[in-house]
Amino acid sequence: MLPLPESDPTEPVTLAGWVELSLFAVDDCQISFGEVAEELRDSNLLLEEGADEGPAGGRRERQTAAEEIVANIWSVLEERERLLGPSCPFLVERRLIRRRKRRESLHDVAAYVTMLLIEAAGKRWYPKIKLKKSDQMRTDFELVAAAALTGLGNTQVERLGVPYPGMEIKKFRSRVKQLVGKFDLKPNIEELKRFTHPREKDRGLDLVVRFWNDDPSGGMPYLLVQCATGMTWVHEKAAQPPMAAWIKFATWDGPALKSIAVPYTVGRPRGLGDAWLRTNNSIIFDRLRLARGSPDRWLDSKMRLKLATWCRAQFDRL
Repeated sequence: MLPLPESDPTEPVTLAGWVELSLFAVDDCQISFGEVAEELRDSNLLLEEGADEGPAGGRRERQTAAEEIVANIWSVLEERERLLGPSCPFLVERRLIRRRKRRESLHDVAAYVTMLLIEAAGKRWYPKIKLKKSDQMRTDFELVAAAALTGLGNTQVERLGVPYPGMEIKKFRSRVKQLVGKFDLKPNIEELKRFTHPREKDRGLDLVVRFWNDDPSGGMPYLLVQCATGMTWVHEKAAQPPMAAWIKFATWDGPALKSIAVPYTVGRPRGLGDAWLRTNNSIIFDRLRLARGSPDRWLDSKMRLKLATWCRAQFDRL
């Protein structure tokens, strides 16, 4: 198994992520309840002051404490399996967690593992894994989120795209025109001229999602999605995308709703509601909600290979 996380090492939710990462670090892997308990028992995490009943008594105490923690980890993993349903890449049994069929290789679960590793980096489980501000993976996460949102239902998902350095304002207007045109909408050219500036990049918008995409009639919701990979996304991305501006940039034929997609597991049941309030009423797609869309199914093989290569490099660092 991988080393234990260095932050929150006794928190069952964190340890559930550790078990998942360990499961995906090796192809066609399975991990037993006993293996996890042994890892915890042999660590220094369970040593308590006053545990001086001799070597045998200390071992028994650590074994009991380890099994209690693993029982809590198993509960978290079972809940994740229930939430994800058939999209879950693993199966949790009474004393064993294993990979599903056709999910045995890293290439099969590259998007899922990518989100796990970004979460590990953001929450500092392992100092050896870091995401710099300029890391390409921050942009590639947009593609993972787009694939996941495609798989969540009868949706049309379009990406604004990333501007190259020095792109002029006319290019931003052209990108907006192209984006809304994919939904058969019209851009508001005068509003774009009035409310954009020469250094415009994306105005906080990464993806647009339309539900019920096989019905061209209006009235269906559009999700305007900001993809965030920073750990402090709740605070830093609370105002993005700026809905007042984007509602003016196009003539929408249905409600436009503010949304945020993140590769982090938000605590349940209250955490998602809290994040909704803190981000100015954003619809929140956390790691588990995105995973439910089976992003690996919707990504092309070339992109999954790129993600798998990145994941292997992170595992090698551990």
